Amino acid sequence: MVTWFLRRVYSRFLKEPFRIRGKLERLARELYSKDVLTSVFEVISIFKDSIEDVGGKRDLALLQKEASEVKREFAVPSHFYAIIDMVDTALKTLLLKEPLKDPRGEAIRLFNTLEHEVSLEIEEAIALASQVVPSEGCIATIGYSTILKEAISRAPRIDLVVVGERYPFLDGRKLARELRARRRKVIYTPDVNIYSSIMNCSAAFIPFYGIVSGKAIVDVGAPVLVHSARDLGKPVIALGTDLMLYTVGIKVNLSSAINKYVIDVNALTGSIEAGWSSITMFDTINISHFDKIVVSSTILPSGDEAVISQVAERVIERLEDNVRRRFM
Repeated sequence: MVTWFLRRVYSRFLKEPFRIRGKLERLARELYSKDVLTSVFEVISIFKDSIEDVGGKRDLALLQKEASEVKREFAVPSHFYAIIDMVDTALKTLLLKEPLKDPRGEAIRLFNTLEHEVSLEIEEAIALASQVVPSEGCIATIGYSTILKEAISRAPRIDLVVVGERYPFLDGRKLARELRARRRKVIYTPDVNIYSSIMNCSAAFIPFYGIVSGKAIVDVGAPVLVHSARDLGKPVIALGTDLMLYTVGIKVNLSSAINKYVIDVNALTGSIEAGWSSITMFDTINISHFDKIVVSSTILPSGDEAVISQVAERVIERLEDNVRRRFM
């Protein structure tokens, strides 16, 4: 009890008493070792853990202020921005309630609700992706995708999955291992061999993590598969959730946002190779390179920015209305 009281007193002298920015930056540095999509639950946990320091309405207002101030710094990946924005919206709604008898309890309920909403978003994205993934034949991907893994598992007659390693992160190895455990035939290939490896595939599937200024945020290495597939006349389908559409209309310094995720190559490989000392986790590619963009609620025509913007507006309005209704 004394420790909790001292922590609260000490926090009053800090500009950011809940230190949300620092915690998110730490998560950004560790993201290379995680599944990017499901790491969004860790963003929620950062806020949820901060509730220990909420003693009253004033503390809740400080937490809301921090959420509002940091969200634009985490526009990549876009589902991080989406969660922070939803927290900001929900806390503003909570602060309007009179009387607010149990600020901490209401905030805990908020974060439990967000966890539930994100779980539903991912499940809906998997269900829609399952309709797009061919029921048989060969498909290609690169790196790791929870959505694609689960969609493939629901397509029992897929003969072969070609998985690019995504050097130097090598998370394609994890996808290949998990698909083999589900009795899928897999070719795990170095990125340099992707072109020749996908010649017999019917389509390429790419996880994406947001759309900013007409560009999709993708894993570094993914453009190799995109350009190879397009050169061979294969359709390219991007897979994500509705949360990835949150940044469609906002102005973001994309280079600065991506550079939050610079990784020391030596830490990954044990040696500096190919003249690199560091590499970013993410890259960008023009949305016109995708034949389809599949999210939780719909399949988007990738080349039409106006349509994507309209869909994004509806998605954000729906998600934020869901949050407001729960806390009015």
